[in-house]
Amino acid sequence: MQTIILCGGKSSRFYPFGESKHKSLFKIMGKCILDYSIESAAKISKDILIVKRPDFDEKLINTDNYKKEGIKITFITQQEALGQGNAICLAKKHIKNDFFVISPILIESYYLTKKAIQIQNKSKKKIKAILFGIKTKHPQLYGIVRFKNTKLIEIVEKPNKGQEPSNIRLIGLYYLSKDFLDILEKQKQHHYNFENALNIYIKNNNVNLQIIKKETKTLNSLKYAFHLLKLKNNIFDLFFNACIEKSAKISQSAIIGKNVYIGKNTIVMENTVIKNNVFIGDNCIIGNHCLIRDYCNIENNVVIGAFSEIKNSIIYSNTSIHRGYIGDSVIGQNCRFGAGCVTSNRLFRKNKNRPEIKIFIEKEKQYINTNLTSLGIICGDNVDIGTNVNFMPGVIIKQNSKIMPNTLLK
Repeated sequence: MQTIILCGGKSSRFYPFGESKHKSLFKIMGKCILDYSIESAAKISKDILIVKRPDFDEKLINTDNYKKEGIKITFITQQEALGQGNAICLAKKHIKNDFFVISPILIESYYLTKKAIQIQNKSKKKIKAILFGIKTKHPQLYGIVRFKNTKLIEIVEKPNKGQEPSNIRLIGLYYLSKDFLDILEKQKQHHYNFENALNIYIKNNNVNLQIIKKETKTLNSLKYAFHLLKLKNNIFDLFFNACIEKSAKISQSAIIGKNVYIGKNTIVMENTVIKNNVFIGDNCIIGNHCLIRDYCNIENNVVIGAFSEIKNSIIYSNTSIHRGYIGDSVIGQNCRFGAGCVTSNRLFRKNKNRPEIKIFIEKEKQYINTNLTSLGIICGDNVDIGTNVNFMPGVIIKQNSKIMPNTLLK
């Protein structure tokens, strides 16, 4: 079996990060999200084709390690963002037989690919394609299944509100026969030609739909940048390896919780408390009297100033945060936060309940509901922020911004 992993596209909804690099190259626990996906896919398939956009940096993933493990990685460049149908067609000349197509966000695809092979082996009649679906509360974001008397008859891509054929969305994993590529190539080129070809294939062939009854930590969405927070938590729960590197320097008065990773040459100063399930990379400085709460991901070369509190956040490399509070936030690389910055992460109560937080997506020119009651900020790369800046929940800061002291952002 071969596996195609789709890493093309502009990731335009992944604002403010999508333009800088593909979302699968963002790191959790020092490793690209794509690496988790490759490692899982390779349990079934050692021949992996990655269709990438032109600015994709191949050096960010562990290609040398994969070679040692007998995993063949072939990169195919999609010069223009013409949809996943075009991406799959670009891989056609490499495909030898039945194959998988998976999303790079499926960090543990193995149990689904294994199930697909088992279904095929047990079937008396050749199954031409196997799809996987799961219930969703947000059908407007996905390909949604249309049924007729419980039989799969069509996929409707991102239906308008009120026109959803069901509440079952496709998971980004497909088992396909090689002849599907002939159908796909005949479709007129447009962004959803893959879905068109799939609908023709469903109509004329034996296609199996497997509905996953319960969402698991392996089934993740990464449409928007705030989805990184949930993906982080799931990766922590699945893959965390606790370790304090020998070269780390930790004050005797610091308190270190359970399931903590502290990287090489990192310094943890006096009276700091690091709670459970925390990753701190190499060459970081955690100042005096800091509180690093559960499920924080701090990448390499980050400075957290004295008396700071960090809660359920991702802070990317080479960022410096002076004394302040960062909660439920994603902070890009090479950012500077002056002293006294505070990210508000909860709205005032309404009828004793916390309202869900909405964010404005620049590309879509509209607010979307995050369905989260706790969300701080999403801060792009290379941002400079002055002292005593306050942020209301759900603020997005574009890359290369400069924010003056004593500002309130909302």
